[in-house]
Amino acid sequence: MTVLPIATMSKALWAAAGPAAATRPGTTAPSERPFFDAPAVTLLALGVCVLVGWTAFRLARPRKFLLRRVPARRNEVSVLHAAAVFLAYLLATSLVYSGLSGLLGVEAPDAPGWVTLVAGAFGQLLLIAGSLAVAELTFARGLRRGLGLTVRRFGWDAGRAVIGFLALLPVVLALSVLSAMVMESLRREWVRTHPVLVLLLTGEASPALKAGAIFGAVVMAAAAEEIFYRGLLQSMLKRYLGGRAWPALLIASAAFAASHLNQPQAVPALFVLALGLGYNYERTGRLTAPILMHAIFNAAMIWAALSAGG
Repeated sequence: MTVLPIATMSKALWAAAGPAAATRPGTTAPSERPFFDAPAVTLLALGVCVLVGWTAFRLARPRKFLLRRVPARRNEVSVLHAAAVFLAYLLATSLVYSGLSGLLGVEAPDAPGWVTLVAGAFGQLLLIAGSLAVAELTFARGLRRGLGLTVRRFGWDAGRAVIGFLALLPVVLALSVLSAMVMESLRREWVRTHPVLVLLLTGEASPALKAGAIFGAVVMAAAAEEIFYRGLLQSMLKRYLGGRAWPALLIASAAFAASHLNQPQAVPALFVLALGLGYNYERTGRLTAPILMHAIFNAAMIWAALSAGG
C-alpha cells in the first residue's frame, strides 16, 4: 500500500490522489489546505529525532547493523515454493474478482467496491495459508521458532515497531512527496491512488464496507505481505546467498517494492520501508515487529487520506 503517513500533509496526498481528488464533492483545493499543523510537525520532528538518535547509536556500535550475528532461520524453501505461493495468490485474486463481476453482470473495471474487497481478502488469506504451509514443511524449527511466528516477546517487538515507524517516517514521507511530484511533472496519469483509498474516499461505500477495507489493509495485508516477503522470500534468499543477511534483505525489499508497480510513485518509499521491515526481522528472527510496523504505516496512511479527504 502507498505510504503517506501524516494526516495533514495534504499536498502530498493531493499529488497521490491525482485529478479525481480535485473534483470530489466537499473537498478544498490543495493550495487552500494547510501543509503542516501542530500534530504533524510534532510527529515529524519526533521522527527526525528518533532517526538521528538511532543513526548515531548504530554508528557508535555498527556490529549489529551489519547483521553478522542474527538468527539463522534454517530452511529448505526453493524458488519454486515461493513462485507457486505467489502465483496462486495472483491467480486466486483475479479469478474471484472476475467471477464475482461476471455473476453481477458487470465488466470487471465497473465492479462495485465490495468485489475488490472480497477478492483482495481471499487472495491475502491464500497468501498467508500458502506461505505458512510451505514454511511448516521447509523450516527446520517450524513456524514458531523457525519462521518466527511468535508473540513471546510482544512488548519488546511492539516497541521496536513504534521506533522503526518513527525513524522511517521522515524518509518515507520525503520520498513519497518527491516521487509523486517528479512523476506528476513527467506524466500525471502515472500517479495513481490505491484502490482501498478510492473505496474509502467515495461517499457511496457503506460503513461496514469501509470497516472491512480498513481491516483488510491494516491487519490482513500487513500479515500476508510480511509472512511472504520477509518470512518466506527473505529467508530463502538468505540461504541461497550463503547466510548473508543484507544482500537477501535488499533483494527481498526490491521485490516487495516492485509488487506495487501499479502505484509507481510509491515504489521508492516502499523500498525504504521494506528495508526497515526486513532489518527488524533479521535482528529479532521474529515476524511480530515487522507485521506491527507495517500495520502502523498502513493505518497512518489511511488516517492521512481520510483526514485530507474529509
